[in-house]
Amino acid sequence: MVAAGLATAAASAGPLPRLTIAIPAGGDPAQMVRAVQSAGLRELVVLLPPVTWRFDGGDQADRTLAPSREAAVTSLPAALPAGAQLHRLVAVEIGAIPGSGRARQEAVEARTSMLVAALGLEAQSVAGLAIEVVGPPPSQDVLSFLLATIVVQARAAKPGLHVDLVLTPDLLGRPDDALARLLAYADSVTVSREAVESDRDGRLRRLAAGRSLTVKADGPVQAGAGVVETFLDTMLGNSELVPDAILVKAQAPADGSALGRAIWFLTQSMPGGYEIAPLARAPVAPEIDGKPAASGRAFVAGHTPDAGLLVRTGATRGSPRALTLAAATGDTVQFACFDAVDGRRQPATFDGTGRPSCGTDAPYTFLHVRRSGSQERLFEAVDVRGRAELSVEEVIARWQAAREAERRTLDHYSAVCLQALHFEASNFGVGVDVALELRLFVDRNGVNDWVQTGLFVNGVRFKKGREFPLPQLEPERVMTKPLELSMDEKYRYRLDGVEQIDGRMCYVIGVEPTTSTERLYAGRVWIDGVTFRQVRMQFEQRSGSNNLASHVETQDFGPVRDAEGREFTLLQRVLTEETLNMAGRAVTLERLYRFSDYQVNTGEFAANLDTARRSAEPMYRDTAEGLRALRKEGDQRVVETASGKRIRSLVGGVMVDGTYNFPVPLAGVSWVDFDFRGKGSQLSTVFAGLFLAGNLSKQRGPKLRTSIEASLSALPVTDRLFDGDVELKGRRVRWFEQSAGAVAVWQARPGLSLSASGRLAAIVFQRTGETDPALAIPSVGTLLRTWIEAKYARRSLELTAYAEPVVRLTGWNDYHEPGGDAADPPRSYLKYWFEATKYTYVGKLTRAGLSAAYYGGAQLDRFSRYHSSFLAKPRILGLPSGVDAFDTVAVAGGYYGVNILELVRFEGAYNHAWVRNRDESSAFRQFDGLDFDIGTGGPWGTYLQATVGVSLRGNLARYSSRWGAYVLIFKPMKN
Repeated sequence: MVAAGLATAAASAGPLPRLTIAIPAGGDPAQMVRAVQSAGLRELVVLLPPVTWRFDGGDQADRTLAPSREAAVTSLPAALPAGAQLHRLVAVEIGAIPGSGRARQEAVEARTSMLVAALGLEAQSVAGLAIEVVGPPPSQDVLSFLLATIVVQARAAKPGLHVDLVLTPDLLGRPDDALARLLAYADSVTVSREAVESDRDGRLRRLAAGRSLTVKADGPVQAGAGVVETFLDTMLGNSELVPDAILVKAQAPADGSALGRAIWFLTQSMPGGYEIAPLARAPVAPEIDGKPAASGRAFVAGHTPDAGLLVRTGATRGSPRALTLAAATGDTVQFACFDAVDGRRQPATFDGTGRPSCGTDAPYTFLHVRRSGSQERLFEAVDVRGRAELSVEEVIARWQAAREAERRTLDHYSAVCLQALHFEASNFGVGVDVALELRLFVDRNGVNDWVQTGLFVNGVRFKKGREFPLPQLEPERVMTKPLELSMDEKYRYRLDGVEQIDGRMCYVIGVEPTTSTERLYAGRVWIDGVTFRQVRMQFEQRSGSNNLASHVETQDFGPVRDAEGREFTLLQRVLTEETLNMAGRAVTLERLYRFSDYQVNTGEFAANLDTARRSAEPMYRDTAEGLRALRKEGDQRVVETASGKRIRSLVGGVMVDGTYNFPVPLAGVSWVDFDFRGKGSQLSTVFAGLFLAGNLSKQRGPKLRTSIEASLSALPVTDRLFDGDVELKGRRVRWFEQSAGAVAVWQARPGLSLSASGRLAAIVFQRTGETDPALAIPSVGTLLRTWIEAKYARRSLELTAYAEPVVRLTGWNDYHEPGGDAADPPRSYLKYWFEATKYTYVGKLTRAGLSAAYYGGAQLDRFSRYHSSFLAKPRILGLPSGVDAFDTVAVAGGYYGVNILELVRFEGAYNHAWVRNRDESSAFRQFDGLDFDIGTGGPWGTYLQATVGVSLRGNLARYSSRWGAYVLIFKPMKN
């Protein structure tokens, strides 16, 4: 477990509370310290007079700071003698702060920066800051944000600064959870004596646990009492809660001398190892004039039978009191009595019963007691106040302070970034890889620019200047980030324990949004338990945008140093897993960012950024609205106010397959509009000459989207029947399917989508030149297709389960075989399948993967069985379409792809299939096939892809050709 005890402001010798002296306006801190230390006491805290600062929106806002920054800094001593610490006190008055949202926060942050700068905390002599809220109480959100901002900025200005929060009656009246959030930013708290003595239920002790407690000595109990009596009376108090420090107002150095002498005397009377405890823990019971002492403290240790007692007697020089000690029977007690104020020894005697006694004229009497006898024992150590763990609020507070400290010295940086995007497999291959080489420029003035220096598609480098539509694929911007200081807190946090990452023990913070009306993150953050810097962040986002259904992002951070050796925590690696809405379907996109070659706070930053902006390379900027293109206008770059909403491309090529007697030309256009007609809908269309498909989708909420779609095809499917290896050409049938329907996708969680669809389909049948005239076929058969799909994608693993029940509606009664009776196809049938794929990267852009699938069904016939092809599931490599149809298919395979010299991409794939057609045999047959894929860049910014499939084993005698192929030319168009 990470140790979490906070360093106290100053350690004092012995068990007494530390001394904190508040000096009056105009007092000399160094002179006061010398006065105290001349009496023998070395360790103390000096609290300067309060500086008043008002936060509001009036003309006098922030003008009540006294003294000014220059006066404040020059009035501070250069250094204090060893053992003494100087603390500043700021009295914050919070008025009405105008504005709302981020503008209001920025106003508070700006004024807080002015305050912190004016306090001169960077001075060597300043070790701490005390904050007290004065005036009318503000709302809780304003109070929490403002105080936290002061602390975070103050600690950033001076790392290691001790922060004390003065708990006024108004603050103590706040609910426990609100007060706990405030205390998370404090190392210690200061309260009045009245607050301590009224803490009957232990609330104050519970909330202040793990922090130093300072009690203000509010004034003498009796007239004429000096600062020493006030100190002692506050230490004794009327509560079992013993303060760690006592704050006393001293008017002159003489007060400091008196305090120093008294505390030094008591400290010398009790060597190290003693603990302060309630009087009931004393080994003897003191009585005053025969009555039990009402107020006192015991000082005991575990290594010695000696003990000390400090008792309030109420005696005076003119009215002494009898102080008697009652010990256990058989014990022998040796003792000595002293005036606790000036150290005068008081006469020791024995009363009439033989009990030790002293006549004391000291209002506060100290007794040193040594007991021996049959009951001799070592006394228990008491008052263990530390904690071994932090609360989640404390961890977050320290993270905020550590991050703000870095921000103050991080002027700018640049880094090289390789962004690799992997799109899941489509019917035309095993997947698409796009890689971008980028240079990132960031500075404190808000610049967050990316310049694209290289573009790769499947490992093939494209010419410079070729743009990739990054903004269209980016998630919507989350304006309120977790752990950030915010006036309107929109997250709740929990401490999920600790974990070790790369040898560093980290706190794990769970993050959950408190509202669903705004785009927010949920996830976890790992924070180093020593430096309190982030090590890893993992967030998920379900924004409800129409093109991004879910977004899971894992960020890894590491240390980066500038030329002066200062260390900063910057991104090293980012992995995002996204579910995109493409044509109404859930499509998986995985991105990997790798950052390197950081240049932090260098003199070349401005020149390098200017060179990038003058170049012809595509550039982007992170803005509050999201990633936007930086278009070049002359020598300047201008931010595109609206994100590009369209992706258009030309597709051309040719396909050769065993089911067709001719090469099939492919030529058309792909069009995706992410904001169709400005209504927030997505329109996706593909026109390739022989077929047209379109989908119009709309996001209905963070999890649900619906769409309508239609497809028209002039590309026929030729169905063949065989007797053994001989085709029954008279039963050859050709058909075209046209359909329209609706799809609904429920994004149950990031990476898991559930889809359902209902479609009306019309299948137009045609005879071929070989079809037997006696074969009766429908002219048009209509179907109601419904399907449901569950898809899970995470960490390069994709799992899919699919079921499609189909009802035949009209036109199917016309079918019968030659010379036979009508043979109506089944009125309904069911198809289902399960698929699993897993891929990995080897090296920069070399990819390998494995896949397995099972396809089955019920009441399948010649018009509903599975046909392998380039365009449909299942894809059995090397198997020409139209020559085999199956009721059951099980297939497993793998692939490996590599690019050569960034010019050509080669990929090979193999699969093995077990298949069955119940009309031919109940036995399974086995098939083997290979695919060879080659890709390269073409002229005019095109990408050429060619695939050849070869059958190694199967119904080879049936095939007119054991191979099939297609060639595609892909040409993106500017938007």
